[in-house]
Amino acid sequence: MMPLIGDDGAYRGTYSFGYLSTVAVLAAWASLKWIEGAGNKLNSPVFVLLTGVFIYTFCSVFIDSFIGTTTGDADWWIHDAANITAYLIFAYCFYLIKKTTAIEKSVINLPEKV
Repeated sequence: MMPLIGDDGAYRGTYSFGYLSTVAVLAAWASLKWIEGAGNKLNSPVFVLLTGVFIYTFCSVFIDSFIGTTTGDADWWIHDAANITAYLIFAYCFYLIKKTTAIEKSVINLPEKV
């Protein structure tokens, strides 16, 4: 497996592109599989967490491949906006986890004292 940082200390955008695109596809697939089940899944912490991961990785996949170039420097604000959006979604996910009942927590394998 190719490391993220090369022997010369340079960042490898190809590696970042590869793993971010893989995680984006897996997060989208898992979100779709989660929604296919019965019940109100849109307010589930699992769905919200997967959505945050998808938004961050999908928006960052192309920007990270241009790190160290003038294109990457000019468009880095897209990465920043995706990062802020993902953190807000993760905060909402933690809020949903905190307010879920013990029965709902057992469905997604969370301890009762979360």
